[in-house]
Amino acid sequence: MLIFGFGYQNEFEKLCSFLIQGNCSLAYFSLVEFEFLRSAYDPENKNKRKKLLDRFIEMPFRLDDAKDDIIKIANSYAARKQNGASVVDCYIASFLKTYGKNVILATFNHKDFPTFLFDRIFIYPIDTNKDIFTLAFYRFNMEKAKKIKIM
Repeated sequence: MLIFGFGYQNEFEKLCSFLIQGNCSLAYFSLVEFEFLRSAYDPENKNKRKKLLDRFIEMPFRLDDAKDDIIKIANSYAARKQNGASVVDCYIASFLKTYGKNVILATFNHKDFPTFLFDRIFIYPIDTNKDIFTLAFYRFNMEKAKKIKIM
């Protein structure tokens, strides 16, 4: 969502307003910040990206908090022949598991948050006049995780 926001600022502003009106807080954690800032190609671009991050709340979450979950989540993807999820995606899944019903993921990356583990609770289409994007909101499902022995 952050990368989209950087490229489509008007649409991103509308999305943020929609979420804030729904009493949502916008949040990230350090690995998401890394993913977003790593493609900054000069200091000015990096500063613009950091300014966008200022709209969000940084939540504490460290690799040590998620190490066991990340492996279990990655193994559950592999067992279903869904090997495309990155370490960052597995880390995000662990973050969602840790915070339970209090956190929802907004992403355009649908294939790495499959419904065998997540509930897709809302779809938000975004029309940029050039392209149409589909943002989906996902929640980690504890019952599904228990069935596949991640819990």
